[in-house]
Amino acid sequence: PHLPNPGISPPSIVGTTIQSYPKLESSYYEKGLSSLMSLLEYGWNKTWDERLKGVQAKQGIPARIISEHRNLFWVHTEAGDFAAKVSGRLEHHATSMAQLPAVGDWVVIKPGKDGARATIQTILPRQSKFSRKTPGKRTDEQIIAANIDSVWIVTSLDANLNPARLERY
Repeated sequence: PHLPNPGISPPSIVGTTIQSYPKLESSYYEKGLSSLMSLLEYGWNKTWDERLKGVQAKQGIPARIISEHRNLFWVHTEAGDFAAKVSGRLEHHATSMAQLPAVGDWVVIKPGKDGARATIQTILPRQSKFSRKTPGKRTDEQIIAANIDSVWIVTSLDANLNPARLERY
């Protein structure tokens, strides 16, 4: 799953440095549309602004996870798209995979220094999730996407139709 990315390409070099990040603002939503238009297009609103005020991260900026590749995430910020990793603390405190970031999550990131990847500090409380049981015999929950309004599951109706493939979701 990948959220729409209107006109922005991920950096070609993994670990792009993000320059001059502000500390958490008291209200990103009320700053105005001009500087945050891209975050607003990705779903930022007053509800997320309130949830941001409730997190314990001292500094960082809001970002939305737009893609996941194993342990590497692409996040979208008002400054663009960047590679990010989960902080050791967040990973250590997670008791299941469902407590780690997923595509669609709003997170607070700390920028990387000198070419290092950004670090995902906190996940804002989810509004919704699309999940399934993990593949195999384990019964853990696998979050496919978070904070979404609707889901379309599409499959071919040709000879390759496989009802079991649909039942996975």
